[in-house]
Amino acid sequence: MPKIYLLILLLLLAGCNTSPGSTLTPTPPVEPVLLPQSMKGYELYSWQEQEAWHFTLITGTNRNKTVEEIKASENIESTDSWVKITVTGTDELKTLLARLPADENVFWVDGLIAPAEFDKPPAEVVDEIQSYAEQLGLVFYVSR
Repeated sequence: MPKIYLLILLLLLAGCNTSPGSTLTPTPPVEPVLLPQSMKGYELYSWQEQEAWHFTLITGTNRNKTVEEIKASENIESTDSWVKITVTGTDELKTLLARLPADENVFWVDGLIAPAEFDKPPAEVVDEIQSYAEQLGLVFYVSR
């Protein structure tokens, strides 16, 4: 019986990755990398596929974006400040919005470009996202 206790103790000690005299410190949570400030703010697009809401946050420009560009699954965070990130669901959208610097302008674009392609979630979801964005210190514009 004592040999089994010794074996268990050795296995437990082998699983420890500390050197003698060191102390275990918790790993700090990873802070999300902030997205760059945009001279023209960011545009937010939304659409529903089956039951899921999809959102694309893209750097604001003077040009209209194509439906294909907005809905493309590829995410871009380039060194020249071009950002295009697509997420699914309001929790992922909130995480994405939290990466924006405070005082950043966000314009939630509805179906002006392609009315059949883009829409907003129900009003209570829009209100929840707008309230969250304002708590983050974002300047959030939503057409109603």
